[in-house]
Amino acid sequence: MKIGEFLRLARKEKNITLRQLSDLTHISFSQLGKIEREEHKPTRENSLKIAEALQIDQTILFKLLGYQHENIEKSHSVDPLLRYKVLVRDRFKCKVCGEGPPKVSLEVDLILPKANGGEIKPDNLVCLCDQCLRGRTLFIANEGLEKDLLFAKNKIRTTL
Repeated sequence: MKIGEFLRLARKEKNITLRQLSDLTHISFSQLGKIEREEHKPTRENSLKIAEALQIDQTILFKLLGYQHENIEKSHSVDPLLRYKVLVRDRFKCKVCGEGPPKVSLEVDLILPKANGGEIKPDNLVCLCDQCLRGRTLFIANEGLEKDLLFAKNKIRTTL
């Protein structure tokens, strides 16, 4: 999925028109249209405004835009020791596909995003490869968090 389609789906899911998004972000209506039609790549500053207005994790938006990971200011920052503990707990394997280094690069991500009240603590963190993280992000944007398998598993575990 391309960035324009992703943003359009996220905007429509929230029942926000381009005009309303323009008012929320202070980015011109025509500029937003060009971004959705893939005619223009938003600046970092405009990407942050769009992410905030649509309640999208800015890290995911930046990845979809192709920004290098080290240039991304994450919406959540996992302490290196906690990150390592999660990687060890998950046996340095992606919890979705089961792959690990050196075949794939691994990320530690929130199961319940901060935007939905998630906290940075071990039981809300999971090890995912870049591809599965991107796929999960798009799935949540299209289908909703409630239908996400990792979220559903975590929800069951915390209610027992």
